[in-house]
Amino acid sequence: QSCDLSPDGGKIVTGGKDNQVRMLDAATGKLLYLLEPHKGHVKWVNAVRFSGDGKLFASASDDQLVKVWETETGKLLYTFKGHTSNINGVAFSSDNKTIFSASADGTIKKWNIEKPGQYQFHVCNNGPWDIPLGDDGKWIAAACSDTILNVWNLASRTIAQSYSGVSAIAAAISKDGKYLASGNTNVEIFDLGQKKKIVSSKGHQNRITGIDWMPRRNLVATASGDGTVRIWNEKGDSVK
Repeated sequence: QSCDLSPDGGKIVTGGKDNQVRMLDAATGKLLYLLEPHKGHVKWVNAVRFSGDGKLFASASDDQLVKVWETETGKLLYTFKGHTSNINGVAFSSDNKTIFSASADGTIKKWNIEKPGQYQFHVCNNGPWDIPLGDDGKWIAAACSDTILNVWNLASRTIAQSYSGVSAIAAAISKDGKYLASGNTNVEIFDLGQKKKIVSSKGHQNRITGIDWMPRRNLVATASGDGTVRIWNEKGDSVK
């Protein structure tokens, strides 16, 4: 259902429909440890994400829980409960202490591992499925399948930008915070500074299920239900 690469490139964490979380050595593929349901989640694990320093990772599940783990040992550190439906996405802020979760209950929730308590805000009626967070911690995007893609101001919890006609379950913000990539079968790229769509390119034959920026070359990678992975440049040209 989800995987993430540690910031140092040494480990891969995965979560799946077998209700398990696996930590792998990225170089060899060796299983470092396995978190089975009796240790962690009892339903599908839909999202996993490392903290920016790589010391922690978070997991989110259909069991409506967010869990935070120690990367090196797999020790469970925190469990957060509050959503009333499946959790589809999770993101760490740059301070490595704040976590955002997106649920099919239509809300995004904020959790702080040092200060108990939470806030939430309703973002859409069908989703959200993915919630990329800008590195500066000011913005979060909500990928929803009700044809609207919104970018939210986290301080005020209000919509800062809104793009209609985008029914998406995946989205990503570039490392420099300038661009947002999303899409259904088309790849859509938005200039967040100019508040406008700059690219709409066809390529996939089925819905895009995963998307991310490749910061060193400023390329976008997309994975689709058509069984392909494509690489795009900032002009929307499919380069691989």
